[in-house]
Amino acid sequence: MVSYLQLAHNERHPVSGSPVAKVIHNFGRADELDHEALRRLVKSISRVLEPDEATSIGAGLEEVEVVDSRRYGGAYVLDALFARLGVTAALRETAAGRRLAPELVERVVFALVAQRALEPGSKLAATRWTA
Repeated sequence: MVSYLQLAHNERHPVSGSPVAKVIHNFGRADELDHEALRRLVKSISRVLEPDEATSIGAGLEEVEVVDSRRYGGAYVLDALFARLGVTAALRETAAGRRLAPELVERVVFALVAQRALEPGSKLAATRWTA
């Protein structure tokens, strides 16, 4: 897998109001990164800041540890597709009047379908995937 590094800034779209990333600079492939050029850039930016501000910005960054991450885009698209096709409403209507809450039934069914679509596995694997 190849990774690319970019410097980006989020701006609100004038019509939709949703944040849109605007790429300010493309650094290229991560494995071919010019570390010296990055050092020069940081030094150049630091000249504009107060000395104590420039040194405190990077402090603590090495303490960040990513424990877990999940891709959300696929589930978001599937959820919108469920709603658009009327699957959400149909499941909730079908589950109405039963012992379990219709919203809960629909979410469980959605989780099973999303897991099978995004990371195929068993029903038991779905319990770990949704946790």
